[in-house]
Amino acid sequence: MLKKNDLIERYAQDMEVSKKDATIAVEKVINLIKTGVVEDGGVDIYGFVKLERIYKKACEKRNPRTGEMGHVDAKFVPKVKFSSAFKREVNA
Repeated sequence: MLKKNDLIERYAQDMEVSKKDATIAVEKVINLIKTGVVEDGGVDIYGFVKLERIYKKACEKRNPRTGEMGHVDAKFVPKVKFSSAFKREVNA
């Protein structure tokens, strides 16, 4: 599995920049995506992924361990949907 440090190293090699500059670039992209989801409600990278922030209403849910009903507060949750083109690449 490719991790963030691996992305930084590959970016540094591909773009022929220092690891420090690559770290700044990767961090900036990650922060832009986070900000887009939180403040703008989502980010759509055409041909790859759509990230959204959706609202879940408060409700009563059953605890599967105890069987007791409990209250779940309203909250925002992230939703991820990959494009069909990316799915085809993964399955190729």
